[in-house]
Amino acid sequence: MSPSAAAVEGWIAFAFWSHKVLRWAAPFLLVVAFLGNAWLWSAPGFRWLFVLQIAFYASALVGWTMSRHRHLLAKLFRLPYYFVGGNLALLIGFCKCITGRQQAAWSQKAHRTG
Repeated sequence: MSPSAAAVEGWIAFAFWSHKVLRWAAPFLLVVAFLGNAWLWSAPGFRWLFVLQIAFYASALVGWTMSRHRHLLAKLFRLPYYFVGGNLALLIGFCKCITGRQQAAWSQKAHRTG
């Protein structure tokens, strides 16, 4: 196998893991990171990391409250809002599926002909 073919396969593997696997695992990893940093509050490095996490989630809350506004500041706060909202939706959907309150019910609609 040539070096360029190995590099292409490496990028394919990276794309798969980052866009498929890690995307679905992200809500759980975010919860683990938050709880881990809260647990390690007494360590100075983790204290700052925990404060940064809280600031990020607070900026998502600000983005939620400013979601109807159109000025530049509102647009900046929408980024963390969409990130947190998407991951929260994945987490809630997973919990509903595991507890049996919701089932995956996607179906393809028939295309109109004629």
